[in-house]
Amino acid sequence: MDDADLKLLAVIIPASASIVAVTLTHAYKVLSELNDKRRSRNMYLVSIRHELLLNRRISKAINDETRTMGFKFTVSAWTLGDTSVIYRHKIPYEEILQIYSDIHMFNLLNERRSIITDQPVYVNKTTRLAIEHAEMIELNEEIGTNIDRVLSAFRPR
Repeated sequence: MDDADLKLLAVIIPASASIVAVTLTHAYKVLSELNDKRRSRNMYLVSIRHELLLNRRISKAINDETRTMGFKFTVSAWTLGDTSVIYRHKIPYEEILQIYSDIHMFNLLNERRSIITDQPVYVNKTTRLAIEHAEMIELNEEIGTNIDRVLSAFRPR
């Protein structure tokens, strides 16, 4: 081995060590980002599941003596989080979407009921309120049933 080979070897070894270090650093960064993304998805799934648990309790309270006035389902985890996480393997996304659709409809009917009640003169006020109350009771029963079914199949890991 002559002097030129030693100089070349002295340059190649640190360069290859630098390349290995950069590659390992990049691989660590990519794996950390994937782990953070997975953790974030799980966090959203757990928050949606907890919101469904809370809404099931609200549904049971509404079913008790068919009370609807003043009750409102919560949708904070649904509106503030990344709801696309429900489109993952083994998550009943169609049922979850149906639940939240029914919840929004129930909340809209409840707001409408308050507006109708506040109006001093409203055509067929009593009849309209009775119809809206019946619709809300029906929606609540559907919400409660669907939540029970979804919670039995929806277990975030």
